[in-house]
Parts: sequence; structure tokens; C-alpha cells
Amino acid sequence: MATRNLNKTIRLDHITKIEGHASLSLKVRNGIVKSTKLKAFESARFFEGILKDRLWNDVSTTASRICGVCSQTHLITSTATVETAMKITPSKQTKILRELLSRAANTQSHVLHIYFLALPDLLNKSSALELADSHPNELKRALKLKKLANDLVFVVGGQEVHSLSCQIGGFSKLPNPEKLNKLKVRLKDALNDALLTVDLFSSLEFPDFSRPVTRLALKEENNGIFGKVIYSDSGDKFKVTDYNDYLNEYVTDYSNSKFVELIQGEDFAVGALSRMCVNKKTLPNNIKKLAKSTGLFSNSNSGSNPFMNNLAQAIEVVKDIERCIEILEELEIKDEKPKKIVPKAGVGIIASEAPRGTLIYHYEINKLGFISKANIITPTAQNLKAIETDVTAFVPQILSKSKQEIEIDLERLIRAYDPCVSCATHFLKLKFI
Repeated sequence: MATRNLNKTIRLDHITKIEGHASLSLKVRNGIVKSTKLKAFESARFFEGILKDRLWNDVSTTASRICGVCSQTHLITSTATVETAMKITPSKQTKILRELLSRAANTQSHVLHIYFLALPDLLNKSSALELADSHPNELKRALKLKKLANDLVFVVGGQEVHSLSCQIGGFSKLPNPEKLNKLKVRLKDALNDALLTVDLFSSLEFPDFSRPVTRLALKEENNGIFGKVIYSDSGDKFKVTDYNDYLNEYVTDYSNSKFVELIQGEDFAVGALSRMCVNKKTLPNNIKKLAKSTGLFSNSNSGSNPFMNNLAQAIEVVKDIERCIEILEELEIKDEKPKKIVPKAGVGIIASEAPRGTLIYHYEINKLGFISKANIITPTAQNLKAIETDVTAFVPQILSKSKQEIEIDLERLIRAYDPCVSCATHFLKLKFI
């Protein structure tokens, strides 16, 4: 290793092609990373403060504005949290439609990320626009899958982004059965495209990097999208309502984003790869075979390479499309109005699986139906410390590479987590001091 590589300050001044605005700063001395800082520098948005004192029927549409990519998940989770606090039990049809909306939204997000943000890097392209010339079939496949997911979200939720029909106690407008039947046909046709997507990402060469980390996720109980218990891939678990006893939220002096760690101070990871690891034994048989054939579960440390999250997302696209087909095969829409709501005091703590990992909502509601306390723990906040720790462990392995190669590898590592910190085009250049 050349001496010039042993002492560096590495800065990615503006990490883009992710959701949000962030930068990365590293100090390397004698080949050892002395400090790693992943900085989320866009203005603090104070959503929890904005939600406080809002009325029960206003809070969820506001919460959905937290993110334009996974707005459906925030809407559904916020809605279920209010219902839990006020002891409202949604109908079976409502639960099924929410699951359908959630899985369609998950596909929306995964296809966007793996094809339009991650794939260009893995194919050494500057942007997805270059794929039109070099990989036209892959780009057409991506657009087809994205359009299908968008259409399903629109039919069920009423809008492609920030849906309005999912409300406290039910749906204000039910999806058209004829449109759902047409979507079912398109979903069946899209299964082959989803499988080709898995083939594509399993054929790509991911960086050889391994760091064991605790992976957390909900277990898929009765095909639901919510869970009462959060599990680790080692078998440990805790009740969602006890999250404060197991997770520690904290802030740093260099970032506007919250960080989350285990109460012992350790980092952990959530997301598609974590879901696959936690649910490894209970996945549908065909998904198990698919994961095994692609090498996702090739050894006992299958969850130790964060770059494999992109492959896990591709496999989840297959899984979610199959589940959507299963739902539509059985679903018979019946006329049903949202339940009449009488506000009451209570506490609601809910966990769901968002595209980027486990999402936790905590509301306290007073007897008039106003939110007196709100806490939201997003998946990216839970992953930030793991990203920093991964970067610290990964950089010494690549210091002998050129400046451009280091830049590409760090971009791939951070982007593998699909962090929700906004979408743009590319990183700025590295600076070595």
C-alpha cells in the first residue's frame, strides 16, 4: 500500500442519488479510520412537533408527507396507530386493502431504488439515462414494473403518492373491482419481469465485504404488515410497546437526523436483507429456493454483507407481487363505509415494515382526540450508525485503490442501504487533504 494512502481526510460533500441530503467525512491516519461522520444536513423538519396537537382525523395525511417515496407506509402506519390508541378495530376487508396498498408501495420503492439509483453504479454508469443505450431491455422492464406498482397504488389508494382513501376506520373510497381484475392479470404477467430482475442482480459483482451486525425485523404473521414483536436474526426479541427499553434514540452535533442504537450502545440494521434473515425459516418455499439459488443464504453469515441488500430488495419484489396476486385472487370487494369514530384517550404504539425497514409509530391521544405526544422512528435513523460502522470497517480495505474507485465503492456501500435522507443524480467528487 502506498504511503500516500495511509493518511487522508475523505469527504463526500453531497451524497445524492438517495432520498435527502447528506455528506460523509472520514479521517484516516496510518491506515486506520479515526472518525466517520455521516451528516444529514437538510433542515430539520420537526414532524413530530407538527403532529402534536393535531386532531385524530388530520394526523395521518400530515404524517404521509414525511416521505414522497414511502408515503403510503407512513399513512397506513399512522392510521393504525390512531386506531390502536382509540381502540378501533378495522374490518377484515380494510386490513386486506391496506396490505395490498403497502405491498404495492414496497414494490414502487424497491424498483425505483434498485433500477434507477443502484444499478447505474453497479454497471459503472453515471445515471439511469445511460441505461437506455447500454441496457434498453432492463430499462424497459424497470419502467413496466414501476408503472404497474404505481397503477396498483392509484387504484387502491386513490393517488400514486400521498393517498387519501385510506382513513381512520376504513376507506373513504373502495377500489373498483374491474380495475383490480385487470391489475391481477398484469401482476401475473409481471412475475417473469420480477424474476428476471432477481437474475440480473444475482449476476452482478458486489464488493467483497463482510461485517456481522444484528438485524432486526418483524416476522410476517398471517401475511400482515404489522407486528407486535421485533425479532433479531439471532432469535432475540422484544415487544414493540417496549421499544424504549431496547432502542436508544440520540442526536449528534454534526447531523440533523436522529440516530438509533441498541440500548447497550451497539449498532443494528433493518431493511430488506434484515427481513429476509429474520424470516429465513418461514419464507414461502419458492422464495427460500430463490434466495438460496442466488447465494443470498449461501453461508451462516448471509446477512453480513450490506451490499446484498440490493439483491434482497429484488427478491422482495417477486415476493410482494406474488402476495398481491394471492390477495386479488381471493378478494371480493363489498360495499363498506368507514366506521363512525368517537374520540377517546389512549396510547398507540405500532410497528410496520416500510420499504427501508421497520418503522415505529407512537401516539398518545387525549380524550378530545388531539395528539398529545408523537414519536416516529424511521428505518434510516435506525441504519445510520450501522452505515457509519460499515464505512469505518470498509475503508481500510480499499485505501490502496484510486480516488475514483474509493468514491464508487463508498457510494455503493451507502446506497446499498437505500437511505431516505432525496433523489438527485450523483455524489460530488472526493476530496483528499
